[in-house]
Amino acid sequence: MNINATLIGQILFFILLLIPLFGFVCYKVGKKKTENPKMVGFVGAALSLFPPLNFIFLAVLVLKSDLPIALSES
Repeated sequence: MNINATLIGQILFFILLLIPLFGFVCYKVGKKKTENPKMVGFVGAALSLFPPLNFIFLAVLVLKSDLPIALSES
């Protein structure tokens, strides 16, 4: 059985670097843009397996308008 080291390196690159990185970036952007940043972070992490879709998702998220700031009455 022959295992290609390049394939193992690519899999580790996706698992150890891209999934947490894009999940964290989408979560941080989602905190200002949406009411449920955890779901946005999860979707961003899941879409990191398909890089073109992840970049499109992140671009749409960045271009979305910010949530209004709720002023407290105290």
